[in-house]
Amino acid sequence: MGVFENWNFIGNMEDFYGYVLYKFVDILSVEFDKDLEDLEPYLDLTHGINFMPVLTYRAIREISEIITANATLHVYNSDPYRREASLRIHLVESSRIPWRPNLHKLHWRLRLLKTIDYDLEKVFSGILEKFKKLNVDELNAFVGSIVNGLPLVLFHFYPDVETLGKLGEETISLYEKYVIIQKNVEDGRIEVKRLLSLGEDFPLLVKVILIAKLLKEFGPRRKEVELELLEKLREKVFSRNEKINAMIMNEIYKFNEIKPSLSGE
Repeated sequence: MGVFENWNFIGNMEDFYGYVLYKFVDILSVEFDKDLEDLEPYLDLTHGINFMPVLTYRAIREISEIITANATLHVYNSDPYRREASLRIHLVESSRIPWRPNLHKLHWRLRLLKTIDYDLEKVFSGILEKFKKLNVDELNAFVGSIVNGLPLVLFHFYPDVETLGKLGEETISLYEKYVIIQKNVEDGRIEVKRLLSLGEDFPLLVKVILIAKLLKEFGPRRKEVELELLEKLREKVFSRNEKINAMIMNEIYKFNEIKPSLSGE
């Protein structure tokens, strides 16, 4: 809960992180149909209240660590400011971001929304009913293929991008729908109250949506994969991680060595 002059803000602080994450991915979506080779976010943290700057930085950095393009993050901030002084803004960070996606397992029953004020279970339980075909175990296998550098598993469990996208959209839509603004009759203050909160699985779902969209050219699922396609996936996704990249290159080299004997050449 936050109190500012004549306003009360009631809700979960962590929602800001999940919401920024979703909106940033939504902005990036316009670039997904292009060959995105470089990403350079410019983040100005001069203005922000309490937790907002640090959670914004966290969201932008984590996206930069997931993106398949080369990512360089530029962060700006100002000197302490008083009205009689001039505002001076400085570049406080300019760093090439390594590829190290911060991912973990989804719960077997996706926790995308939860209640804050009162029981609205019936309101948002239907959102999962529409996606019964969504296999969480397979989504976790896809996540594991990214984290551990398993390209064949990635091809086998590549998810339905459209279904995931709709799930993210409907979650955010319901979250926004149940934000109410009202005047407190006791003290006359304006209250902004969030009746729902984004669940602990929502940020990870957004990251999975991002990865699936970035790798759309490698879908749909495949049981058999050509070496040339494995090499293309390695170059696009895993080349920014030295350890995983070396492991996959070694496996591809071994396959190429035995390829003549398998084809009878």
